Amino acid sequence: TERSRVAISDGATQSFYSGLWSQILCNLYCSWPKLISHSQWNDWSDAARTQWIEEVNNKLDELKESGKPSWIECLNGIKLKKDAFATFIGISLDDSYLHGICIGDSCAMLVRITKEDPDKEECRESPSVIRILPGLWRHSFDSRTSGLSSYNSELHHLPEFFDIPVPVDKNNYRILLMTDALAHYVIDMEERGMSVINHLLTLGTQEEFARYVDRCRETGLA
Repeated sequence: TERSRVAISDGATQSFYSGLWSQILCNLYCSWPKLISHSQWNDWSDAARTQWIEEVNNKLDELKESGKPSWIECLNGIKLKKDAFATFIGISLDDSYLHGICIGDSCAMLVRITKEDPDKEECRESPSVIRILPGLWRHSFDSRTSGLSSYNSELHHLPEFFDIPVPVDKNNYRILLMTDALAHYVIDMEERGMSVINHLLTLGTQEEFARYVDRCRETGLA
């Protein structure tokens, strides 16, 4: 909240300590002292990789001390330089612009909320997706995760940066960050006339979100 930033990341399940990698990317994005732009990109990603390697080695020490046999798997992963992959999207807001950075197929949806009858004090609000950033659409979502590698700077999708002006009537807008599975589901349901956005905007806690995701899995969420 101090820097008006928010980020999400989705680790590739088949990669090495991807949950840890995702966590590092999000935390480092939100705590980075400067806005991450093209010029800051390499410094930030290199710092994230350094931290990931340090923390994976710490995991190895913990596993050894606990006597768990999984320390051998961890050691082999380190020796073989197995890496983690993760998608990422981060948003930084100032008075004039919304600055974004995206890697892989996580995305942000800009939503406009309109009142169906603005002359009435109590009237239904109708949200609609007016833009998907950085321009992803249905064909972008498939079973392969493209993202940032925790080891090799050449084995990842290059980041996409975007800047959009903050609307004058900003209170009528929301921006939702989503991983590919939820984004694909939302787009599909909205096209079929079933408003998922409306329900997402009512969720207030992590627990409510988790329960809602469970329900969505019954109607097509991957």
